[in-house]
Amino acid sequence: MGLRRRIGNGQSTLAFKDPLLPRPPSFLPITRGLHEEMKVSDFFQQPGLWNNELIRQPFLVPDSELILQIPLSPYDHSDSWCWHYTRIGYYSVRSGYNLAISLDRSGTSTSANVLSAWGK
Repeated sequence: MGLRRRIGNGQSTLAFKDPLLPRPPSFLPITRGLHEEMKVSDFFQQPGLWNNELIRQPFLVPDSELILQIPLSPYDHSDSWCWHYTRIGYYSVRSGYNLAISLDRSGTSTSANVLSAWGK
């Protein structure tokens, strides 16, 4: 629900299958293609730099625009998981609670579902 990939060297994140886009709730690209096993690193021009033309070929416009906004590091570190709902990417009980409350207020979830999830 709130976990997505933080891109490092792009070697362990699948570009079409893994949740990498800053677009809740699924964080998945809406583009489906023939190249579903391609890694994010296949779309780098060089480490730390997206290949704009290559990204715009297979991806739909909404996906390509979001991908190009993802910051890349010039350093070779592994991809990791991050919690979308905090600035630093770490989950906290407070951020999970705030997400549950906002879902309840928006009608995405019922109070009973929110409370039962917290009771488990």
